[in-house]
Amino acid sequence: MQRGSNRPRVPVSRGVSYFGNRYPSHARADLRSMADAGATYVVHVMSEADLRWNPANLARLLSIGRGFGLEGWLAPWGLAGVFGGEAPSYAVAEHPDASQRDNQGNPLPALCPRRPAFEALMERWLDAAAATGATVVMWDEPHLALPRGGVDSRWACRCPACQEAFATRFGVVMPGEHTADVSAFVGELLVATLTGLVRRAADRGLGSAVVLLADEQYDAEDWRAAASLPGVRYFGTTPYWFFSGIGASEMDEFVRRWSRRVVAATDGLSAEPLAWVQAFGVPAGREPEIERAVGLMVEEGIRSTAVWSYRACEAMSELAADDPDRAWRAVVRAFASLPSAGQP
Repeated sequence: MQRGSNRPRVPVSRGVSYFGNRYPSHARADLRSMADAGATYVVHVMSEADLRWNPANLARLLSIGRGFGLEGWLAPWGLAGVFGGEAPSYAVAEHPDASQRDNQGNPLPALCPRRPAFEALMERWLDAAAATGATVVMWDEPHLALPRGGVDSRWACRCPACQEAFATRFGVVMPGEHTADVSAFVGELLVATLTGLVRRAADRGLGSAVVLLADEQYDAEDWRAAASLPGVRYFGTTPYWFFSGIGASEMDEFVRRWSRRVVAATDGLSAEPLAWVQAFGVPAGREPEIERAVGLMVEEGIRSTAVWSYRACEAMSELAADDPDRAWRAVVRAFASLPSAGQP
């Protein structure tokens, strides 16, 4: 018997991300297809361009999805360069003085979360998200423009605001080297940012899903703290094995390891364990691994599994699966294998 295969068959929610279309008439067919495939929720993306030009159409898309029984989520796609997604940021160009800086003083293509420009943008985004009728906002892969202690010794953020805050906290000038104090200080910035966003979402009646990167920045205590925030309905990660260069023979352990970490972070909490399945950049012939990954996640205790993205990212040629039809059929089969509410 495989590890985890003796778990009770409890309902598993199934999500699909959706982007690349703002035509409600076309979205109707796509959303119907997702519902027919067994999806229970859809994660729409709301970029800065959408915030300016498409808030009403996004509300229409969420309404259409609800008609097919799909709960509507929203993600801040590429917002301010701080969240996951390929969408560019207007705000970075409009507020160059508020950009993140590396430890050498060079500007980076992201706003510093410590700056008022970032706060104002997130307030506008949350107001718009609440107006669409979404029930959950997904804080997807929050990160700074450079990792803490990268291999080339560059890191962020050392902008004037961060330097001032560091000096107030430690009583010394913020060093250019990546010290233990710098590492802790930078990490605390992301924690504080996420905490504030979850609280402000809850103030607007929105639940939060927190999705952190499956990378070397993993810290069990940080994950537990994020999953414990009041208002977090889902907590998870993105174990994208193709993206990480994981071979077919290593995929099982990779997916299991990250799934176990999510389950451990949410153990005893109200947050539901969530894991994203890679359905983009799928090499030809490896489509069955999508089904395999979903099964492994559920065996390990994941209770919400979602795929990025609809039709295997066919809308984005640089990230699409080699064979979107075969990859999407694998998603449909994977969803069909999962227990739904009311099933034994």
